[in-house]
Amino acid sequence: MRCLVLVLTLVIMPSLLCAADLSAQIAESHVKPSLAGKWPNADKAIESLTDYLGNLAMRQPGGASYEFMAKLLPPLRYVDASFHHYPIALSAPNAPVKARYVSNGSAINALARQYNWRGECGVPVEFLIGEDEQSYGADLAHLDGPRLVKGYLPIVSNRYRHGDALISQEVFCGVEPPYADHAVVFVKLSGKGKIVVRMQEMISTRFNTAGGKIADADGNIRLWFSDGWGIETAGQRLYAWLKPGKPLYIAVFTQPADVALPKLDASTYNAQREKCIDTWESILCQGMQVETPEKVVNDAWRAVTIGIYQIVNGDKMWYSVGNQYSDVYPSECGDAIRALGL
Repeated sequence: MRCLVLVLTLVIMPSLLCAADLSAQIAESHVKPSLAGKWPNADKAIESLTDYLGNLAMRQPGGASYEFMAKLLPPLRYVDASFHHYPIALSAPNAPVKARYVSNGSAINALARQYNWRGECGVPVEFLIGEDEQSYGADLAHLDGPRLVKGYLPIVSNRYRHGDALISQEVFCGVEPPYADHAVVFVKLSGKGKIVVRMQEMISTRFNTAGGKIADADGNIRLWFSDGWGIETAGQRLYAWLKPGKPLYIAVFTQPADVALPKLDASTYNAQREKCIDTWESILCQGMQVETPEKVVNDAWRAVTIGIYQIVNGDKMWYSVGNQYSDVYPSECGDAIRALGL
């Protein structure tokens, strides 16, 4: 009799405990509204030998969803650079020279100005808005963006209001020579109000500003600009008062170069924009296609795939760009290579 009780205890008790544990986990998986934007059960996720958060998502009444996971993932908080908004890497596919667009629209190729950010390149160019020339995108309450064309293509747009000025940016990197070779970033500025483009570079002699280009004495071009801009301070500042329906254009050379250029205008900009779209869409069509009920997920895998190609340097799968991690790391880079193998 004692043996029978012992056997029943050994069989039934674990089942009851498992059921109780499962019920507790299911109840726990329903994240309360008060936890939105926080990361519940962080210790359990770190200590678990399985995908703890993924399992929580799968137990939701409608299954896993972006909305559920978005509540569990903490925002990026650690910043040691002089710019406090995440940079977006821009380049042609596999190109060795990479540009960096600060995501709130405040700058292109901003420098972290930290010793451990080795490998930075490009002349920093910042955007100022309004009669008092405030940093573009500084007040997030007045910023709409950044947004990607179609939700995933590396053509980034922002719109920002400051005082009476309301100005939009659209930014992308050229994908054909000579633009791809030097990570030339095309910028369209539209709306109304004062806009200033300022290069942050120490110079000993004035730049040459003839022919819609700002270049050094050796002819190496820093900025390429359309008609409609004023120039001052030895060529380090462009300024204009934008009018609705009359956009202006600039292009930033991440790597200065002495190359022949056409006139920069709407026609040139739009032609390069179409080539950018065609190039990246062609790459996406070559691999596995994934479609889910959630557009944000469909956009995400495409954007991540493109982002990987913008980090790749030639045939090297880099871990990052523009900092000390611009190198090959076997584990992380190997994971990316396997993902692209799909």
